[in-house]
Amino acid sequence: MTPMEWLMNGDTGTSSKTIFAVMTATPTRDKDVPYDAGDFGRCYRLLKNFPEWRQRLPEVAAALPIWGPMVAAWDELTAMYEEGERTGWKAKGDPMYKRMSELVAAGRLADGWENPSPGYWRKGKAQEVSAGPGMSIRT
Repeated sequence: MTPMEWLMNGDTGTSSKTIFAVMTATPTRDKDVPYDAGDFGRCYRLLKNFPEWRQRLPEVAAALPIWGPMVAAWDELTAMYEEGERTGWKAKGDPMYKRMSELVAAGRLADGWENPSPGYWRKGKAQEVSAGPGMSIRT
């Protein structure tokens, strides 16, 4: 399978396309990490098709700091995913989702996001910007 064949095969999502974009130096607007086993599975299968890209995952983290914790824990997540596939996802409490949520939070912090309240994230602090004499806007 070629990278273009993979892209057209339909087993893609934003996170796997993010890996693809970094590995192939292809520009993309949509970039994100995997959030659950389904997202991770698409990334997992991408790397099974292109195993030489597994060693290059740190390039994704270098390009997108939000990926840093996820890339650092990739072997752990791979083992969890393979165990879930082997057991039919019968683990109580979905430990993979819990672990991935922790890694997403750590990645957001590494990427300059703030978590001002539970379940709410924002990128950077809102700032007052002058819009002219006596006028300002919040960004």
